[in-house]
Amino acid sequence: MLQADFTKIWNVVPCDHLQTIAWLKKLQFNISNEYFSYVPDKWLHQYDKYKRCPQDFVIPHTNFSTLTINMDFRTACHKDKGDCKDGLTCFTVKKCGEYKGGELIFPEYRVAVNIEQGDLLLFNPHEAHCNNPIKGEGRMSFVLYLREKMDKCITQN
Repeated sequence: MLQADFTKIWNVVPCDHLQTIAWLKKLQFNISNEYFSYVPDKWLHQYDKYKRCPQDFVIPHTNFSTLTINMDFRTACHKDKGDCKDGLTCFTVKKCGEYKGGELIFPEYRVAVNIEQGDLLLFNPHEAHCNNPIKGEGRMSFVLYLREKMDKCITQN
């Protein structure tokens, strides 16, 4: 797990004002940069595919097509399908209340990771993963990735 300095971003955005997305753009950009700094070969492979995608279908100035935001959501054990085969998923959380649990679990490795606000986890989404139950409320998770076939999409003029 990487410790990234997202504290400045998180502290300026109240949890109930997600409609103000300027900070979200900055977060996505910063996460993409952190990804590159730790795993440049994976980032570059993903970016090559990203560049072939219609620009209307990607997150600008990153190497992602998709951001999923979950609030207090527990996922069943699964392997992602449709994500960039040679890319990684980036995962972080914002604490918007008092909760416990929600650790991301990789059962095949018998490992659980407690991701807290300010942490960034890069992982292979094609490995089985899920998360522990969440007790309380206020765990907002952010998952960024590139869809595998996004570069096959066409736009209509």
